[in-house]
Amino acid sequence: MRQIYGTIRPEEAAVPRLPQTPELITAQYKTGIPCGLHVSLKNTPGLHFSLENTPGLHISLKNTQRLHVSLENTPGLHVSLQNTSGLRVSLENTPRLHVSLENTPGLHVSLESTPRLHVSLLKTPGLRVSLENTPGLHVSLENTSGLRVSLENTPGLHVSLENTSGLRVSLENTPGLHVSLENTSGLRVSLENTPGFHVSLENMSGFRVSLENTPGLHVSLENTPELRVSLENTPRLRVSLENTPELRVSLENTPRLRVSLENTPELRVSL
Repeated sequence: MRQIYGTIRPEEAAVPRLPQTPELITAQYKTGIPCGLHVSLKNTPGLHFSLENTPGLHISLKNTQRLHVSLENTPGLHVSLQNTSGLRVSLENTPRLHVSLENTPGLHVSLESTPRLHVSLLKTPGLRVSLENTPGLHVSLENTSGLRVSLENTPGLHVSLENTSGLRVSLENTPGLHVSLENTSGLRVSLENTPGFHVSLENMSGFRVSLENTPGLHVSLENTPELRVSLENTPRLRVSLENTPELRVSLENTPRLRVSLENTPELRVSL
């Protein structure tokens, strides 16, 4: 019997082989990424993910149907995107996108010093973002001038921050911040059972929040003792809730609620 010898390069051996169905070949040809992409970082305690000092970084996940990103049970997860000028993250046309950060105590997400940060979630019907059971969650967007967050045309958007005691969201010193939730029918934002919740929007001249044409908008802040919302020193603040039939805002059971609008010349609230 004749023996045939050959070698396999290490890089070839490390690449997983997927079944090359006609549908998969077509999807890879069109997008370069297989449909049904699943990225899992489960049970990786102490994981550190750093993209520091990467100017012009571009992350694109366009046309990836059924994308699933899971970071469950990763205590001490640290994601750092410091000093990444011009960072652009695009998740356009990703129906049923699911991002889960459940059970990640001590999670720290930092986007400090990232001028011109652009986060786009256009045309992502059924988007679900869950941050349940993440005590001590800290999200910092300090010193991100020109930050733009767009969630336009995302029907059924659900953002949940339930049971996140000590949650702190800071948008300090972000001039020109623009948050848009236009045409998001059925939008639901829940902050239930978040004692000590603190939202700070200080020193943001020209801040604009638009919730126009969002029928059925529901904002709930129930059972949040010592809730503090501060909009101090925000000249030309504009809050618009035009054309939002059946708008419901609930502040039940929030003892010692404090809302501060000090030093906000030219404040305009439209209902």
